[in-house]
Amino acid sequence: MGWRFPWASSYGGDYNFDLEISRPEETTREMLAGGVPPIVEELAQECGTEPAAYLSEAPVLSSYALEDGTGPSQ
Repeated sequence: MGWRFPWASSYGGDYNFDLEISRPEETTREMLAGGVPPIVEELAQECGTEPAAYLSEAPVLSSYALEDGTGPSQ
């Protein structure tokens, strides 16, 4: 399509944690203390990681549109 636009990444910041897209592994371990669902165990193994690490981050895409040259309100 040939689109060109500036972009930003949340890498290294708290943005994903603020939106609860990511969570600390310790929090996830506490959540899994009662047991790990078999599908989570299987998917984590397929990804080469453990269940707490697998569930600590989720894929996400956020997009914002400019209106009159300004971004979304804080």
